[in-house]
Amino acid sequence: METGYIKNMLHNAEEISWHTLYHADRNISAPFHLSLSDTDKHFVAEKVIRIIPGKRLVAYGMFGNQPVVAKLFYERRKASRHALRDTLGVDALISSSVPTPKLIYKGTAKQQRIQILIFERILNANTLEEIWQKKSDSEEITPLLHAIILELATQHVLGILQRDLHFKNFLIANNKIYTLDGSDIKKLHDRLSKKESLDHLALFFSQLGVGHELLRESLLTTYINARGWNLQYSEIHFLNQAYAKHQKKRWERFQKKITRSCSTYFCKNSANDLVIFNREYQSNSLIEFFQHPDAIFQSSQTEILKDGRSSTVVKTHFDHHSFVVKRYNIKNIWHWLRRRFRPTRAAKSWRLSHYLYLMGIATAKPIALIEKKFWGLSQHSYFLMEHVPGIHIGEYFSLYDKNNPAFSEIAKKIIELFKHLASIGLSHNDLKMTNILISHHKPIIIDLDGMREHRSPTSAMKRMKKDIVRFMRNWENNQSVHQLFENIIGETSWKT
Repeated sequence: METGYIKNMLHNAEEISWHTLYHADRNISAPFHLSLSDTDKHFVAEKVIRIIPGKRLVAYGMFGNQPVVAKLFYERRKASRHALRDTLGVDALISSSVPTPKLIYKGTAKQQRIQILIFERILNANTLEEIWQKKSDSEEITPLLHAIILELATQHVLGILQRDLHFKNFLIANNKIYTLDGSDIKKLHDRLSKKESLDHLALFFSQLGVGHELLRESLLTTYINARGWNLQYSEIHFLNQAYAKHQKKRWERFQKKITRSCSTYFCKNSANDLVIFNREYQSNSLIEFFQHPDAIFQSSQTEILKDGRSSTVVKTHFDHHSFVVKRYNIKNIWHWLRRRFRPTRAAKSWRLSHYLYLMGIATAKPIALIEKKFWGLSQHSYFLMEHVPGIHIGEYFSLYDKNNPAFSEIAKKIIELFKHLASIGLSHNDLKMTNILISHHKPIIIDLDGMREHRSPTSAMKRMKKDIVRFMRNWENNQSVHQLFENIIGETSWKT
C-alpha cells in the first residue's frame, strides 16, 4: 500500500513513455513515474543520476514505500539483453555470497518496451571513488583499501571477475563493502588464474594514481598473503607492465570522454565555436559567459591577475563559485597563422589538467574550454578553472623558519610533485614561483599550457632536471631556502 507521500508524488509526476526516454538525449528531469506490468506498485523517479542516451537511465526514487535505485533499459532490440546481463551478474554475486544491493523487482513497464531493474538503496553510503577523492591523506583510508583488496581476492577465488573494475563499483556503508553493477560481472567456472588475478589487480592499482608506490606494495602483500602465493620476479615484472598498460588505457578512454558530451561533460562544436564544460557547474550565468566570454574581462567585479601580450588572466565569480579565466591572446596575424592548425593553448591546458587529475596530481580543477573560430579556424581561446585558494611558493617561503618542520614537509612535497610529473612523461618548462601554489598544506601546479610531453618517463626526468635548475634560481636571494631544497634534492638522489 502506498502512503500519502507516494500518492502525492505520483500526482505531481507524469508517466514517462518509451518514446520520451528514447528520444530525450540527456534532457530527462525528475520527478516522473512508471507503471509496471505485473504489480500495482509504481516506480517514482526522484533524481536522475546517469543517462546513456537512447540506451539506459539510472535514477533514485521510490518503489512503494521503499527508497530504491532503478535501472531503466530502453534501447531498440537490445533492452531485454542488457537487463538480462545485469540480472545474471547480480545472481552470480548473490550465489557467491558477495554483498550487493538486493534486487527487489525485475520486469517491464506496462508499455513493454522499457525493461526495469529495481534495487534497494543503501542509505548513508559512499562509493570508494567518493571516499578516495575526498581524502586528505591516503593513510586515512588505508585500512579500507586493505579490506577491499581482501574482498577482491575473495572474489577472484570464487571466480568472480569485474570486467570494468573501478572505484565506483564499491559501495561502503556501516563497515560493509557492497559490489555494484551486475552488467560488468562475469562468473568463471574456476578461480582466476594467477596471471588473470595480477592483471585485474594492476587495473585496481592504476586507479590510485602516481605517488602511492608504498601503498601499492602494502596492498600487494595483503593480496598475495590472502591467496597464499609467493611471486617470482617474472610475475612482479608482469604486474608492473600490466599496471602501465592499464594506466595508458585509462587515459586513452578518459581523453575521449573530455572532448564529447557524456554524463560529466557537455560539448558543442560548430563552425563558430567550441564549448566544453563540466555539467556540475552548469548555470545561466555560465552559459551567458560562454556566449560572450570577453565581457567578463571588462566587468568591474573582475580581478585582473595578469595582463600580458600572450594571455590575460582574471578571477571572477559565477553563482557563488570563484573561478579563474585565462584568455590566450593572438599577438598578430603572423602569430595566428603559425598556430592556426595546432591545438589551442586552452585545449592543451584542458587536456593536461584532466591528465593530472586522473593521475592524482594536484592542479586547478578544469571547468570549461572555449574556442572562438573564424572560417572554422580557432581565434581566441579560453580556459576556465576553479580558483585555488592559497599563496604562491615565493610568498610561502618568504616566511621560512628552519625550526618549523612544516616548511621542510612542503619542500619535500614540491620535489615529489616534480618526480610525479616526470613519472607520467611530463615536464613543466616554466617553474617560476607563481606557478606553484600552496593550498591546504600541499603544492598545486598551475599554468600547464607550456608543459612538454615526452615519449617516456626517462626523457621527462632528464628534462625535469633542467626545470629544477630553473626552479632553484627562484631562491638566489634566499640562501636558507635554496639550501633547504638542495638538501632535499640530494636526499632523493635527484641531483641537478
